[in-house]
Amino acid sequence: MNLESKDFNVLLNNFYNYYLVDYLEEVISDENEELSAVLLINSFEYFLELCEKTGIKIPFNDLESYLKLNYSDYEEIYKNIVEKYRKEKSIYQGEMDFREEMSELNIGN
Repeated sequence: MNLESKDFNVLLNNFYNYYLVDYLEEVISDENEELSAVLLINSFEYFLELCEKTGIKIPFNDLESYLKLNYSDYEEIYKNIVEKYRKEKSIYQGEMDFREEMSELNIGN
């Protein structure tokens, strides 16, 4: 499959906006702990891997440095997300990585 650079950028921008901006905000404000910190962190790590593989330079190299760039109270936010991640991680069994889990097309299903 060949994908033009502009098309790849569209997909990457949408991925970034959904998982790393919108979903992060939802997880931060999720008082009922209904949203997955595992999904957030796994998608964030996958995004970083994609950027590294394709040579795309970004101003952060992990979730903590991203939070530091964008939130004045990043330490507390990071601590809460990591704590939630650890709790959730203990109940996941036989977990696929983000790429494996999300690579199956289910459009229109």
